[in-house]
Amino acid sequence: MTSHKITVGEINGPWGVRGHVKVTPFTSNPNRLKTNAIVIVKNRDTTIVDVKTISKSLVLKFDNVDSKEAASKLRGELIEIDESQLPELPSDSFYVHDLEGMVVFSTNGNKIGTLQEVLQTGANDVYLIGTTTNTEILIPAIRSVVLEIDTQNNRMVVGPLDDFSL
Repeated sequence: MTSHKITVGEINGPWGVRGHVKVTPFTSNPNRLKTNAIVIVKNRDTTIVDVKTISKSLVLKFDNVDSKEAASKLRGELIEIDESQLPELPSDSFYVHDLEGMVVFSTNGNKIGTLQEVLQTGANDVYLIGTTTNTEILIPAIRSVVLEIDTQNNRMVVGPLDDFSL
């Protein structure tokens, strides 16, 4: 099985003169971006050596960045982790990156399209499906509609689709 990198944040630019950077986190796990955590920046393992919250902004310092100039060179870089660092989920839960790109079929076996994006709406997630007719449909991520998710074969079965125009 090939391991993939998962983006957990993006560096916005330098903060201060000692190599700190402002970060936009893309993770809901508060332990992911903490002191002594190992992350990947510019394809290199990097240790977070300091974490601050300044005016509701996350500010990090990495072990190999010691100046404002060095921090400036990281602007726009992604902060990643190896997929193997993700905790295992219960059997009926999935990471978004496992779902996006999945081929979606109806209960009668017809290909509907490809899951392009998972929209997080609050009540339940919604799957944006790019259809085979170059249109998009939204499917609620609820058990009565999403009947099967098979990550091994990269496929999903949804139905009933009476309320969806394909």
